Amino acid sequence: MKIEDGHGTGSKVQVNTEGCLCTKAVTIPFGQHINSEYQETYSIIINKTPTGADDCFLYVKNNSDKDLFVCSLMASADTDETIQIKIKDIGTPVGGSTNTPVNRNAGSGKVADITCLDGVDITGLSGGSIVEQFVFDGNAGSEKFRYNSCIIIPKNHVLTLYAVTGAIALKVSLSLIFHD
Repeated sequence: MKIEDGHGTGSKVQVNTEGCLCTKAVTIPFGQHINSEYQETYSIIINKTPTGADDCFLYVKNNSDKDLFVCSLMASADTDETIQIKIKDIGTPVGGSTNTPVNRNAGSGKVADITCLDGVDITGLSGGSIVEQFVFDGNAGSEKFRYNSCIIIPKNHVLTLYAVTGAIALKVSLSLIFHD
């Protein structure tokens, strides 16, 4: 098989001694591509002080036919705190207020197709599995964690955030992308 340049010049692509295609390419991060082309990137911003130990302070259910990719979490805590990200919680959330994610493309009118609640002690959930756990140093300021593989939440599945110690003020920003 031969690959030509597509412009009728007769140019062929080059392959190195390992069989790899030689290219000059411009690449952009996945999230930037989705934001620019589809306007489907969002931020969830949370400022809460969970009441006690192991309290859920964020509930996100994907209602979209597209997969929801959670790509990064940035947080700070007034004193040392551990935040757990869980997937597959089941049940009906009790408590919390609607949190409307912000589209990260200022020119877009699209809204995230999710159920998003934040609160100081969202109850009614069980059975989730911890997929990430972060320890935040209360003296360090904001810390950001990026996931190369992302956390993928299919339609009708749930992601939740829990404070392990509780009674500590948290500021959290979660980055979301919808893609099929």
